[in-house]
Order: sequence, then structure tokens, then C-alpha cells
Amino acid sequence: MAEQDDGQERQHQASERRKKQFQERGEIARSREVTSAVGLVATTVALAVSVGPLVASVNLQFQRHWVFAEVPDMDMAGAMDMAGQVVRDMAWMLALPLGIIWVITLAGGVAQSQAVIPKEPLKIKWETLDIASAFQQKFLSSQPWMELGKGLAKLMVLGLLTWLAIRDRLPMLPSLAATTPEEVFTTMGEYLVVLITRAMPVAIVVAAADYAYQWWRLSEKMKMTTQELKDEYKESEGDPHMKAARKARARQIAMAQTLRNVQKADLVITNPTHFAVAIRYNTKEAPAPVVVAKGMDHLALRMRQEAAKYDIPCVENRPLARGLYAQAEENQMIPEDFYGPVARVLASVLKRRRSRVVRGDGQPQA
Repeated sequence: MAEQDDGQERQHQASERRKKQFQERGEIARSREVTSAVGLVATTVALAVSVGPLVASVNLQFQRHWVFAEVPDMDMAGAMDMAGQVVRDMAWMLALPLGIIWVITLAGGVAQSQAVIPKEPLKIKWETLDIASAFQQKFLSSQPWMELGKGLAKLMVLGLLTWLAIRDRLPMLPSLAATTPEEVFTTMGEYLVVLITRAMPVAIVVAAADYAYQWWRLSEKMKMTTQELKDEYKESEGDPHMKAARKARARQIAMAQTLRNVQKADLVITNPTHFAVAIRYNTKEAPAPVVVAKGMDHLALRMRQEAAKYDIPCVENRPLARGLYAQAEENQMIPEDFYGPVARVLASVLKRRRSRVVRGDGQPQA
């Protein structure tokens, strides 16, 4: 198990955020063997599609060259014209197979890279300029020896397959000198197809195994320590202390707004200590009483204190206070089921107000 410098083991699977970070840096599972296998497949397809036109084009080239060779007074202009014609013919002859190889290879590269474009700009890695560390990485680590072993194994297997493919055909090679160019290219094409069909299964198996190994190496590299998981959680969720502070500030703002709304109320219905609901009744604003604020426990206490500060009546009615707190919404009219109880409380408050006015002035106000 890979370890960090502090000794912590990378025992946790990579999170989605860490995987995305690796992708943005361009660190994804890549295999050179996959690229080689895709190139071999592309070459096979290109030959299968264009071998007929290629043979015909080569035969045509030989015929043209013989025509030019029979010209008795060939000068420099004629030679340049012949060379230009050969170059143009070769370009047209190779356009189809090279185009097929390019398209298939490009598609394979995009598929292997998962169409990921690194977001981080290219940076100079100064550690690569350190001769000692570069020598250690290139020659004293396990990676170059593993690559060397894979290369030698591939070379041996492909050499064996090549020998098995052409050993029965070797006696036929000298006889090709007496045949036409078209027959030579046809025979050599058959030999090449045999070699490719023998090598392709091996290349595909090696590519699959190497890609699985590269994927496993990347998975091991992306694994996270316990501390890294904690740090990532803090970064994504925020510092718990800062988060608590933000919540406390939000509660303070909400409480301040609630207390300001209490100042608009006509009365406050209490539980008496656990719940408080501030009611305002103005027929010009709404046909029924409106809940302007409500609170529980500490907020209910602050609402009662605010009501006392502004001489707003507080009426104790436990069932009504609980019901309004549970069913009524702030800045909304009370539910119809509470019209009667709230009306009786409002009437009682208005009656006490009139009585207090009579005791204080001797005459009720109009």
C-alpha cells in the first residue's frame, strides 16, 4: 500500500472531486500498448480497403516510368516533369490509406483519453532538470525495467509469429524476381496480411492487459488518506466554526426582523413561555387578522419583552398559541378555524383598553 511522507496509508477510494482534479490535470489511465494496437488495427483496415487501388497505382507508375525511359532526348525539364508527376501520383496513392489510419488513430486516442482536455496550463517541472533525480527515475526505479521487459517480450512473441508466418513462403521469394510488379505487390500484400492477422490478437491482449495495469496504478495513486478526506470535507463544506458562525449570524438577523415585526402587532398570544404569536388586525390591509411574527422558547421570550417595551398586550392562551404557531404562517392571514378564538381575544383586548381609558380620563375616547 502506498504511503505518504507522514506515514499515513492511502486506504480510502478516491472521491469524485479527487477524480475530477486528476482529470483536469490530464492524469488519466493511458497505455502505449493501446495506441500500438489501435495503429495496427488502423493499418489493417487501411490495407484491406486500399490494397486494390494501391496495386493498380503502382502498376501504372511502372508503365509511365517505362514510357519516360524510352524518350531518347530526355532533358532536365523532362526529368523534373517526370519527378513532379511521380510525387503527385504517390500523394494520391497514399491519401486513402493514410487518411484511414489517421482517422482511426485519432478516434482511438480520443476514446482512451476520454475526451478530457486538461484545464491546468503546461508548466515547467523543474525537478526533471535535476540530473540525479532524473537518473534515479529513469534507471533505478521499477518502471523502466518493467517497460523494458514488456518490450522484449513483445519483440520475442512478434518475432516468433513472423517466423511462423513466412517460413513456408521463404522458398517462393526468389521466384518473385521473374514476375510482374503487380504480382510482386499482390504476393507481398498477402504476406503482410498474414503477419498482421497473426500479430493483431497478441497486440489486443497485450493492450488490454497493459491498460488494466495502468488503470490500477492510477487508482492506487488517487487513493486518499484519512487526513486528505477530512481536508476535502472541510474545503467542500467549509470550516465548521465558520459555518456555525454564519448560522448564528443568520439567526440573529432573523430574530431582529421578527422583533421589528412585533412592533407592528396589536397583541401577542403566548403559551405563556414556550410559544408567542404576534397578531395584527387592520381591515384596510386584510379582511382577517394577520400573523406578523411568531417564535418559540428564547425567541418567544424576546417577543414578549419587545411587546412590553412598546406597550403591546400579551394574552396567555395556551391552545390558541400552540395552534397558531403550528398552522399559521408569518405575513399570512390566520386560518379560518381560528377566526372565532382570535376575535374573542381581540374583543377582550379592546375592552380592556377602553376600560383603562375610562379610568384614566373619565370619558371614553371616540
